[in-house]
This record gives sequence, structure tokens and C-alpha cells, in this order.
Amino acid sequence: MSKFMILPIYYIHNKTTNKGEKTMRDLKIRDEQLLEEALKNNVEGFFQDLQKAFDYGSEDYDEDYFITDDIFDIKVLSDLNKTFFGACYQIAFGGPNIYINTYDNVVEGYWGGTKIIENLEYYLDSLGLDDKFELLETLDDYIEELFECR
Repeated sequence: MSKFMILPIYYIHNKTTNKGEKTMRDLKIRDEQLLEEALKNNVEGFFQDLQKAFDYGSEDYDEDYFITDDIFDIKVLSDLNKTFFGACYQIAFGGPNIYINTYDNVVEGYWGGTKIIENLEYYLDSLGLDDKFELLETLDDYIEELFECR
């Protein structure tokens, strides 16, 4: 008798998985649903908080909020002449990892082996945040100004 116990694949993948989800296909579908929900919640939350930085004078304005408080990493895309083309903002990490990429104009979400890439304008429009696209342009202008100071 072997001293190693063979565990069902669904148990190895995630110890909290319900026993009804026994196939990798079921797990992939579940991961995609979790990622879609996390992507939606994180993007909505990011834009709500970002709005606070620009609403000077309104009751939602938060003077202690800095424009990059909800951004974990910023990758600036430029050429050797320091011409700013856009940036990739990491707004969540550790499961899921979520990026807003203004160069490619996409929202990217990654969780395990699952990946979702959506067009930024259409995605914001589907969430009812189409008016928030201007916030990203303002954020890009701010980051470009910081980048040019280096």
C-alpha cells in the first residue's frame, strides 16, 4: 500500500471547493465568475475613490485623498525621448490582479490561470461609468507631469 494518498483534483485545486464542482471545467467557470465580479467591484471602487480627488468643493471631496492612493503600481509607457504614451495602473493584486492600461485602452484582470481583457471605454460604459473616462485622462496628465520632472 502506498503511503501517499491520492486526493481528488478539485480538493487539490481549492480546499473550499464544493464537492459538486468536480471537474476542471467547473472550476474554470467558477474562477471566471469570481474574476468578473472582482473586476467589476474593483474598477467601480477605484473610480468612486478617484472621483473624490477631483470633486473639490463638493460634499464628496476628500482633502486627505491623494490621486494615487488606490494605485499599487504605475508603469509608464514612453520612448527614449521621454514621450509619454500612457500608463498601466495596478489597482488590485494578490488575487485578483487588476490593471487599467491607458496605452492599450483596456482593463485587464488575472486570477490564477484565468484572464479577462476588456476594452476600457466599453467596459466603463457597461458599468454606467462612461462619464469617468475623463478622470483617467486627467490622471494620465498628472502622471505625465510627474514623469517629465524626472
